[in-house]
Amino acid sequence: MGHTMPPTYPRPLVPMLRVEDADGSAGFYTELLGFTITEKLEEDGRLVWARLESGAAELMLTEQPGEVETSPGAGAILYVYVEDVEALHASLAEQGVTVGELRRTEYGITEFELVDPDGYELWFGQPAG
Repeated sequence: MGHTMPPTYPRPLVPMLRVEDADGSAGFYTELLGFTITEKLEEDGRLVWARLESGAAELMLTEQPGEVETSPGAGAILYVYVEDVEALHASLAEQGVTVGELRRTEYGITEFELVDPDGYELWFGQPAG
């Protein structure tokens, strides 16, 4: 067999989340977490797919009612680096979002977690500066 070069990936890995209600999920990510919808697909006036960005972070949502199988503590965790983790934590808590306690890890990150409307676990972290 010949020696082949491994593939290269020109863009960051972008998670695509199955969601029950694309409009509702997009609202959570835009209104509470500061993402912007940069591309979208609608069917009959309803959002069914969206790509969202904030800084270097990207995320896609695809509406697949009845196919969302998530539970906090199982499966993947989406880890998001933020510039001011304490301010984000306080802002979300003030808006009534259930957030975990801020904690300082032994490896020098301040972080907290939350669960989005579809049950995906998000952790937000900021390295100690």
